[in-house]
Amino acid sequence: MDADSMHLKGDQSPTPQQPVTPPAKPEPSDAPHSSDTSTAPSEPSRETPRPSNQFDTPARESSSPNTPGVVTLQWLTYAFWGWLSASLVWLTAIVVSPHNAAYTAVPYAIAATVVLLPLAFVCDLFYRKHEPLKKRGAAMVIMVVHAVLFALASITSLIVAVFVGISLLVDGYSSNSSETTTLIFMVVSALLFAGIFVRTLNPAKSKKLATTYSYGLLVVSAGLLTMGVIGPLAHTINTRSDRLIENNLSTISGAINQYITDNNALPTSLSAITVTGEGAQSLINDSLVEYRPGSPVRTRATGVYAASTDFRYTLCVTYKAASANNDTSSYQQSDSEYSSYPRTYTHQAGRTCYNLQETVYGQLETSSKQSYNQPETTGQQRVRAER
Repeated sequence: MDADSMHLKGDQSPTPQQPVTPPAKPEPSDAPHSSDTSTAPSEPSRETPRPSNQFDTPARESSSPNTPGVVTLQWLTYAFWGWLSASLVWLTAIVVSPHNAAYTAVPYAIAATVVLLPLAFVCDLFYRKHEPLKKRGAAMVIMVVHAVLFALASITSLIVAVFVGISLLVDGYSSNSSETTTLIFMVVSALLFAGIFVRTLNPAKSKKLATTYSYGLLVVSAGLLTMGVIGPLAHTINTRSDRLIENNLSTISGAINQYITDNNALPTSLSAITVTGEGAQSLINDSLVEYRPGSPVRTRATGVYAASTDFRYTLCVTYKAASANNDTSSYQQSDSEYSSYPRTYTHQAGRTCYNLQETVYGQLETSSKQSYNQPETTGQQRVRAER
């Protein structure tokens, strides 16, 4: 190594170091990295929607409102509520009716209500969980059709109720008249169909309204059922023997008349006759009818009329209640009057006896015929003596 080189190396002594500023870190950017130096437009930020609570809105919008299951539930719900309202109107008419004849239909009205009430309530319970906020397509058609039917039924009932109410004010009928009964159940009919009309439309789009209607009609149905059971149904059960008598006493009378025609005599007891039908036989077996034979009344032959015999007897029964048509003034039978058949369609409560008779012609006994011969005149006696 020469001297010049050594001299150069000696001159390269270290110098004091200056503080070095580190490079600034780049700001994090949401813009996507790109090899292009041009600035790309930033995408608008999207906020994730917060799941809404089903109780924050009036009703929940179904994701698929027109599925076959939901549409079927909707139709059944409206139909069952409508039929239930009709059966409740029928039951109301029976409960408030002053005529016992209407009580015979109470088992059918109660049966219809008992069957339709749980069906309507359960269908509505499931339908409310999927009922759409805004109905479209098939759901809209079903809603409109049923709403129109319910509205017409309510308006018709209201018109009849107003008409009957005005008639009552003008004519002044008593509280037990049939017009009062019509007024009551027509008002109930208007209210029931108006209620289901509101439930069908659900104008407030509220799930609470549908729930309130379901439980409200459940309470109304339970009340009417209770009134129907302790009133008309209990009366119907208590008076079933009356209906048995009304429907079958004429059968027993016909059997007695047939025995008289065949034997020319009265039967000694009801066990001697032959009746058709279980009802008539039940009257005899249960001792619900009392038979009392009378004395035959014979009539002689006069002119073109043949001799006849009236076989008279009495049938007595006990009614627990008066008949629906309890005006017996036109058919009151005295003890001296006899009829060919028992008039059971009108009667009072208590013991009732029917005086009956069967007439047989041309069957007089020989001894009886002799007793009816007229005494001979003097001329007839002279002619007989000459012979």
